Amino acid sequence: MIKPRDFLRYFLYSYIVTSAQLLGDRAPTLRRMVCKNAVKALLREHPELKDAEPVELVKDVAGSFLGADVRIEEKSTETVVHVRGCKICPRDLIEEFTGENPDLEGPVFSYNVCAFVTMVEEILHALGHIDSDIKHDPIKRGSCRVIVRPKGTD
Repeated sequence: MIKPRDFLRYFLYSYIVTSAQLLGDRAPTLRRMVCKNAVKALLREHPELKDAEPVELVKDVAGSFLGADVRIEEKSTETVVHVRGCKICPRDLIEEFTGENPDLEGPVFSYNVCAFVTMVEEILHALGHIDSDIKHDPIKRGSCRVIVRPKGTD
């Protein structure tokens, strides 16, 4: 049975690998541009996001966009967002594709394949929260950690 968000998962997979097939090393540029345009539309329709704190944005995007369970862990120099049950994660499909097409591994993975992290980065940038660094730590398909920390802290 087809589940909610299945099509989006397949679409993301297709978009990532097709851009790599067609554009090679230029694929990340296309993916970033598409994401920026999606964020512009999102912010036009949801101006209330402009007042949200970066970590709250991460949490809201994860819950609504991914259909995932989200847990926030505050640490002294960073915030860790634990994402479980992401319904749109195409990581398994992408890894299978790059296993069959190793020459495209660079263009596929040279820009983030996690749509969630990409959206969060672009939202934070669009809202002027350029003082935050985002690190994506994939665990397995549908689960990851997203670390949000002030720039310049390691």
